[in-house]
Amino acid sequence: MGGEGMKVLMIDPWGIKSVEKYTKGLCSALGKNHSISQLFLITNYFFPQLEGEKIRVLRWFFRFSEKMERSKTRKFLRGLEYLWAYLRIYLFIRKNSFDVIHFQWLLVYRFDAFMVGVLKRYCSKLVYTAHNAKPHVKKSEKMDVLKKIYDTADEIVVHGQSVKNEIISTFGIDKEKIKIQRHGTKKIELHNPLYEKTKEQEKIKKLINDKKMVFLCLGNMFYNKGVDRLIDIWLENDFSDCFLIIAGKKSRSYNELFEREEKIKKEENILYIDHFVSTELHDFFINNSDILLVVYRHATVSGVIFSAAEFKKPVICTDVGSLKEYVVDKKTGFIVNNNKQEIRDKMLEIKEISKERLKEMGENNFSFVNQYCNWELITQKLVKEVYLK
Repeated sequence: MGGEGMKVLMIDPWGIKSVEKYTKGLCSALGKNHSISQLFLITNYFFPQLEGEKIRVLRWFFRFSEKMERSKTRKFLRGLEYLWAYLRIYLFIRKNSFDVIHFQWLLVYRFDAFMVGVLKRYCSKLVYTAHNAKPHVKKSEKMDVLKKIYDTADEIVVHGQSVKNEIISTFGIDKEKIKIQRHGTKKIELHNPLYEKTKEQEKIKKLINDKKMVFLCLGNMFYNKGVDRLIDIWLENDFSDCFLIIAGKKSRSYNELFEREEKIKKEENILYIDHFVSTELHDFFINNSDILLVVYRHATVSGVIFSAAEFKKPVICTDVGSLKEYVVDKKTGFIVNNNKQEIRDKMLEIKEISKERLKEMGENNFSFVNQYCNWELITQKLVKEVYLK
């Protein structure tokens, strides 16, 4: 493919919020790879600046709808913007030849299946990253069209062996077509910021100062994340000498959480924030916690593990998806079976563990993530085993 290096087109319509770091880290590292002569990223209008001589960012998705409040008007406009962006992509590809077209996210499966088939004609290899083996919502409506997308792609990239196994067993895809690429992060240094203390932080500090253990649950809150189950465990057992922080944007369809909110507000040892928090407060929470909770009902991977590593904190994670492939049990964190009883027992056990041991596990998490989830190493493997294959 190209004696002077490959031309690669990366397509990521989302490109911001929770996926921003992923896309930025992946593309930054790819832009340094000697086998790539030019990398184009077509993404969200609000995607941040990306440095690199070989990288060009085209912000074509969701300029107007991204900042709107959710409504039928926003949904309609977002659909039009999605179609318009793909029309621009089609015209762009007709004028520019690419060795590899790599899709990161597909948001409208039936339309996407058509576009994947069309764009495949204009590249040597079409790659699709399946961040989840199956869609989280309306699965029955999307399974057939998702199989069509899997069949069309030349290569499928997944973030762990469990996801690969699920795609093979569910869709009957040839195992040789599916390649494992770890979810990555840039090389991290210990992040232990000196805060300019705010009144809010001082108030929180007073709440947690005399507590034996501080548990932290961060990120978007939806049913698969299991926040409602976590709250039940906390309320039904003796955690009076501990503190629980829950912070993140709440899904409007998460009725199980809505039903528990009145109970949460009455508890003095729970801090519950149902919206995104600032970077400063996010960092303050991690820095002042003892262990992070990744007790999902269903998941592929979670960026929370990387956030924990950045602050040298251990995690508790459920044995779902590929989470366990990013945690070494009893060394960088704890892996528990995906049920309420097991999670409860582990949390009660952990609150009796010395903080010195948890600190040692946090150190191990920091080292493990830096060694095995480094974008430079990950993209070298991606180019060699997927792009150049």
